[in-house]
Amino acid sequence: MSKHKSNAPHRKRQSNPQAVPPSPAGSRSPQHTGPAAPVTQEPPAGLNEAHQAAVQRSAHGGEVLREGLFATFMATALNLDKFFDARAYRIYLANVMRDLGDPKDPIERMLIEQLCLAHFRVAQLHGAAGQANGLEGTKLLNTVTARMLGEMRRTALSLKAYRTTAVPTNRQKAELKLFKAAQ
Repeated sequence: MSKHKSNAPHRKRQSNPQAVPPSPAGSRSPQHTGPAAPVTQEPPAGLNEAHQAAVQRSAHGGEVLREGLFATFMATALNLDKFFDARAYRIYLANVMRDLGDPKDPIERMLIEQLCLAHFRVAQLHGAAGQANGLEGTKLLNTVTARMLGEMRRTALSLKAYRTTAVPTNRQKAELKLFKAAQ
């Protein structure tokens, strides 16, 4: 039998479940005519190539969910995806995060993303109220806009409270002492 060589990059040999199990050490089965093939040890259970690839896909998917999916939903929700693609929203959100000190806390990041979406939604509602036909439509849209604006303000205050109470800095601690002393 001749050995088959491929031009593919060298990879660790994997056992074929259909293959005949190797003979005891040093012996040759009747099918082998050449030197004994090196015995490769199987990776521990759960660490094979297919499992590793699945873990990599999941990790990539998690990163896309963490970094990119909200931007896509934001584009869809605002119905501006015909003008801006999801990358533009991702860049916008990344710039806002950078301007706010690039917080690592996931809850803080979510609140910031929600504020960004609410900001654009309030602007859209104001525009729709200005373009509404009839008094009833204008009243309804202005009411919804005012409610949305109130939610945006409450979210902004929540973010500020979350940021200041999560990890107080030395300056914030000193300010709190001064505040308490002034009472």
